[in-house]
Amino acid sequence: MFTGMRRGELLGLRWSNVNFSKINLMVQKSLCYHSQGMELLKTKTERSDRTLALTRETIEILKKVKKEQTKNRLRLGETYDTSSNLVFCNADGSPITKDAFRHRYDKTKKILGINIRFQDLRHTHITQLIEAGVNLKIASSRAGHSTQFQTKQKVALHKKCHFASHINGANRGSRTPTLIRR
Repeated sequence: MFTGMRRGELLGLRWSNVNFSKINLMVQKSLCYHSQGMELLKTKTERSDRTLALTRETIEILKKVKKEQTKNRLRLGETYDTSSNLVFCNADGSPITKDAFRHRYDKTKKILGINIRFQDLRHTHITQLIEAGVNLKIASSRAGHSTQFQTKQKVALHKKCHFASHINGANRGSRTPTLIRR
């Protein structure tokens, strides 16, 4: 939510790409799914490779994740998967499958009482940057979009969907609007 990263980019993030002292991370890989399983590949486009500034709160969360992984590594010993050194992984260090990610995200949505697609969190982040006055070129770069026009399109669509969801939610008395496509 606080980086605007794609799902595959988050799941392909390695600890070697997190810089705690500079408070940033480098997006260089994406976890891709195909019929034979999962594979860590280059990002979607050349512009998808990028360095993202983080908040201190995000760094603190990442430190907690790293500490938890260290505990798991010590507990599991040689059975812990260190091959990819992923930031977001299963308790045994292995990559998270698409289905496992969906299950965990659905569980989190239920706990938080929200109903939003994961991809829409990315669009929300970029939209909030633009609304806060961040230059379109910078927001586009942060998103890893190939063009500024692509960013403008995504933001416009996100705003349209968000507005429609509030109207539809109000008409049904819903407290948790769903982002919908029209």
